[in-house]
Amino acid sequence: MLIDLNETRNTYVTAERLDLSQSAVARMLSKCRTTLNDPIFVRTSRKLQPTSFAEHLLSRLPHIIDEIDDAVSVNQKFDPAQLRGKIQICINRPIQSRFGADLFTRLSTAAPNATWYLKSWESTAVEQILDGRVLMGVNYYSDHFPKSITQKLVAKDQFVMLASENHPLAQLDNISHEAAIEYGFTSLTLPGWDEKNTHLNRVFSSSDRSPQIRLQTDSLNLAMQVARSSNMLLPASSKMNTGYTGLVPLRIDFTDTPIPSANVVSSVAHKNANKPIVNWLNELLADLVKDKNL
Repeated sequence: MLIDLNETRNTYVTAERLDLSQSAVARMLSKCRTTLNDPIFVRTSRKLQPTSFAEHLLSRLPHIIDEIDDAVSVNQKFDPAQLRGKIQICINRPIQSRFGADLFTRLSTAAPNATWYLKSWESTAVEQILDGRVLMGVNYYSDHFPKSITQKLVAKDQFVMLASENHPLAQLDNISHEAAIEYGFTSLTLPGWDEKNTHLNRVFSSSDRSPQIRLQTDSLNLAMQVARSSNMLLPASSKMNTGYTGLVPLRIDFTDTPIPSANVVSSVAHKNANKPIVNWLNELLADLVKDKNL
């Protein structure tokens, strides 16, 4: 609570982030003040400010907590059935639509006493993983994450260019970049992977023209609907196009082209990478991928 309060400087925000009531946070802070004989946080204007003693304490608390966790975990066998409270996992929208329901079924079966919050991967996901609000993220591999994030392979996938099965290029082999770039593109905005269309521009970097993005959206359903009903192309991962979607991957010649990775990975804070609950989640994801042949 003290670590989070130092970040937010607001008891209401800390209460929301830790899934507590504001009165519970106030009681915990009051108890700390009495026990440690220090105000800990003092109010200035509209913000709480740590005292000099609190700054000294907070500089050491994260390391102390990690050491306690490591010491205790040695003598404890992890049992997901004993998990309690709300556990947050960020999943990007295409992956969520592909196996989010199956993932929840397995999580709730193994850990029925926990509340699983499977939320969309937003632009603040990395920050939330690092500060502990989110235990794990599931997204496509990114080479832009900080080194304090550990990415573990969940499923191999590849970058493709989807088009309507009635598209003029759908039946052609070895399509050139120049032929593909003649058509407009639908950009599916995926935070943490390609928010600024850098992958699309990189794929067509050898062309004399830049790809024309006619629609940018964060809605997977809208992106696929537009691609089905028009000649616009949709950059995506191959496993996103499962079942009947009315879309097919084009046979574009990607030789000597920097193709972005579309491998699915789990992302956790490096300090949490070997915790029993993280190892269990990674094993659960691996079994899901294997059973579903993803």
